[in-house]
Amino acid sequence: MRPSSQPILPRGYGIPATVRDVFAIPTEFRPVFAALPAAAPERKNTADILSSGQAAEPPAIPLVLVGIISGGGQKVAIIKYAGGSRSYRINDFIGPYQLIAIESAATVLLGPKGRSTLLLELER
Repeated sequence: MRPSSQPILPRGYGIPATVRDVFAIPTEFRPVFAALPAAAPERKNTADILSSGQAAEPPAIPLVLVGIISGGGQKVAIIKYAGGSRSYRINDFIGPYQLIAIESAATVLLGPKGRSTLLLELER
């Protein structure tokens, strides 16, 4: 007798239908992802972006660059967003914005309105 390749389920039990796709982008973020380019953005130096005038206006949601930590060839930006702050690396998302560059005193974000630059405000 050959074993069955189908699972044996108790009588009256059915396989439940999938309620939602856990890998799908949430509906509130779909317009943001639709606006992003499909290809990876070209990385540029912050000084080049600022001098070329390509930097878009600052994001509507308040983002504050608190600090930049570098070591071991890697850089991490500490960004305050929506009442809390945490560390972000290149290609991480901060709400609808993607961090695309970290320089010594600035970060470059790609969002719904294009590129935005956050400058580190040094205390005097």
